[in-house]
Amino acid sequence: MKYSFVIPSYNYKDYLVNCLESLNHQIGFGTGDYEVVVVDDGSNDGTYDAIHSKKFSFPLNYIYIKRTANSCRNAARNTGWKNAKGEIVIFLDADMIVRKDYLQNLNQCYEMDNTIAVMGLRFMLSEPVSLEQIKDGAVFNISNPTSKPDMKYLEERHYFFNTLSYNAASFDNPWLYFYSCNVSIPKKQLLLVDGFNENLPGWGFDDQELGYRLFNAGVKIIINKQIEGLHQFHGEIYGMPSNEQKILQWYRNVNLTYSLNKDLQRIAPKFKLLCCFAFKMVPSMSRRKYGFRKKHILKVRSKSSVEGMKESIKSLAAAQGNEIIVYDELEDSDLHIWVQFLGRTESPVKYYPASRFFKKDSIEEHKKYLKRTYPRNRALYLVKMALKAYART
Repeated sequence: MKYSFVIPSYNYKDYLVNCLESLNHQIGFGTGDYEVVVVDDGSNDGTYDAIHSKKFSFPLNYIYIKRTANSCRNAARNTGWKNAKGEIVIFLDADMIVRKDYLQNLNQCYEMDNTIAVMGLRFMLSEPVSLEQIKDGAVFNISNPTSKPDMKYLEERHYFFNTLSYNAASFDNPWLYFYSCNVSIPKKQLLLVDGFNENLPGWGFDDQELGYRLFNAGVKIIINKQIEGLHQFHGEIYGMPSNEQKILQWYRNVNLTYSLNKDLQRIAPKFKLLCCFAFKMVPSMSRRKYGFRKKHILKVRSKSSVEGMKESIKSLAAAQGNEIIVYDELEDSDLHIWVQFLGRTESPVKYYPASRFFKKDSIEEHKKYLKRTYPRNRALYLVKMALKAYART
């Protein structure tokens, strides 16, 4: 078996049923090609009855873990992947739903390299989703991979990559954008780093900690915009934590991450990281410094031009003193993956899919939206915590 979806869940039965429905009948994949492992972390909301009353096109492995004081998402995820039969483990949160071509688009990456970790982004829904909307596909109208989406649905990484690039190889610290709500990792690579760290019990930054250890172990991290999922609405806007308790848990996990990974302070100073997360300036921790560069803007407008474009990109990237900016107006080839397999090149290659690239006026519109929806007290709280952390270093 090639793929195993691992979905941890705690008292999320309605979201989970929607998630499982979206995994039905993946295009090009039948029974035996993929499975779903649901790890029920001690739910008492009737999760078992809710999912076992449905029929699915895939084998469902339901694992129930009794709730204890030590229960946490990381322990549930580790239980899931250790019981998975697939070569590639796909972690999805129970509140995520994906398109029917999800595996088809993900498989494009693993046919090129079966050792990579692949990140998928998400759209933040602002109202509940019905099972019927998933079955008939209506809910996915907002997430066409090649259409300009409404900005209100985007998550923060869309804007971070708009600033940096959708080429993870072109910037430093791609693990900072490693969110386990929608990410795939080969099982052999999970074994290499022993999976999620169960010493980080609370909410937040535990996925970046795993991403850091994978990246440090030499695992290439790839962005695949074709596997964007939908995050079901349950009170959070723009992916922000909905209460101060989550903020405190996030901060504690950051501290624990730095205490467990001693070389991290040199790579990404904790005070800077806390401030950058608070003010949504994370890309400043990932920009590579270059001297003077001659800018080359390449636009992909036809499928017939893709192979020639690849040759031009390789030639320019192999020489020093260039900055290659690729605008993909086609978005119907493997270019968005291929460019990332070039790795760290002599000259940076910045790749932007046209449907996800926002011009200056759109970014200003986004800043106004963020100001309306992003609670200022969260930023101030994180800065306060950052100052305390700085005082102790």
